[in-house]
Amino acid sequence: MEELDDTTTVLGRKDKVFLNGDWVGVCSDSTSFVTELRNRRRKNELPHQVEIERDQNQREVRILSDAGRILRPLLVVGNLLKIKGSKSDHKSFKSLLDNGVIELIGPEEEEDFKTA
Repeated sequence: MEELDDTTTVLGRKDKVFLNGDWVGVCSDSTSFVTELRNRRRKNELPHQVEIERDQNQREVRILSDAGRILRPLLVVGNLLKIKGSKSDHKSFKSLLDNGVIELIGPEEEEDFKTA
């Protein structure tokens, strides 16, 4: 992501990046940018409560971390093997979040998520 300059920023074919409603930068490849942010969230490099949405029609990436948003847990199918083990292993919700098995997403992010 390129940060905004105080002078001018040429958009061209770049997407705008918003953080809690404030325009903070632009990115040339929003798909890989959003994928990288979501992977970092699954690895605990970003807080679980951060919502990351890509709006192709508006050419925007919205990152939301403000309080009061509704989030719901979803299983990350690609990470289900991380919980394979003996039946006596009890996994807490927090440990499943920390291992990327469960991910919290909000209604904005849900629109561009692949769910089954």
